[in-house]
Amino acid sequence: MRLINWLFITLILIFGSSAALCKASKFNVVFLLPENAERYESFAKSFKQELTLRNISSEVLSTDKITEKSISNNTKLIIGFGSKSLTGLKNIQLDVPVITVFTTKKAYEHRIEELGLSTQKVSAIFSDPPVKRQLSLIRLLFPKAKTIGLLLSEHNTFQTTIKKQAETFGFNTYTKTIDDDRTLVKALLDVVKQSDVLLAIRDEKVFNTSNIKTILLTSYRKNTLMVGVSPAFVRVGSVATTYSTQKDLAKELLEIIESSQYGNQGIAIQEPRHGKYFSVFVNKVVARSLGLAVPDSVWLAEQIRKESHKTSGEANE
Repeated sequence: MRLINWLFITLILIFGSSAALCKASKFNVVFLLPENAERYESFAKSFKQELTLRNISSEVLSTDKITEKSISNNTKLIIGFGSKSLTGLKNIQLDVPVITVFTTKKAYEHRIEELGLSTQKVSAIFSDPPVKRQLSLIRLLFPKAKTIGLLLSEHNTFQTTIKKQAETFGFNTYTKTIDDDRTLVKALLDVVKQSDVLLAIRDEKVFNTSNIKTILLTSYRKNTLMVGVSPAFVRVGSVATTYSTQKDLAKELLEIIESSQYGNQGIAIQEPRHGKYFSVFVNKVVARSLGLAVPDSVWLAEQIRKESHKTSGEANE
């Protein structure tokens, strides 16, 4: 509890949240933080500096302290840190738009449904990569691949969506559902036998710290590489992934704010979407070990951007 109190005191001092400061600016941004928000502190500090350079005031509020009265009149945007931050909005009525960051698509949608929040004022920039972006990366890395393997938990609802998206790239999919950890190896062996490459998605019941070593070693021994789902996974043995950095997120948020800062309409909330800016991270050691020639990561990212411009709807899938 002392750590949490210390964190909020520190962030409040960083944000200079006095009434005088907020009133001095015509544009104020609120950072809505849940408990145990230490991992957001670095981003909050750097983003505060970017806002200050643009004469935009900012303040931090905790989810258990936010009320209609605690939001200053010149507040034009609330940025929620993580899907848990949305719990602070459950019992209050606000006209200020909310953008949720540091959340996956699955976590955001679950929280919206759980809290019964209206999406007319609440949106998100997802931290996980969109499936289409990952499929585009697979096509570049494995031009001869025909079948993509998927491991999904029992209640994962993405199978149909992924299958349809894969078909647009000319891929077939081979999917196995895992009921529990006891069925993991058997299902994995079946998938890698039938597939050219394994695609990892955000499914914590399958791709987690307990299972990832087994998944990577098993697929590696069967000469099947895995793509996704994050740089952390690539560092431990996945071959590549697309990803967005905190700098990418800050750039996108600043564009949203600056586009409306001098207008009279306020911030126009777009549909929840994946990060606009991204890079490609490649584990060249893993690629070389299985004889895969990997192009430059910058070139890969540029090719994926060109592909995304040819198709529509990437941001929401």
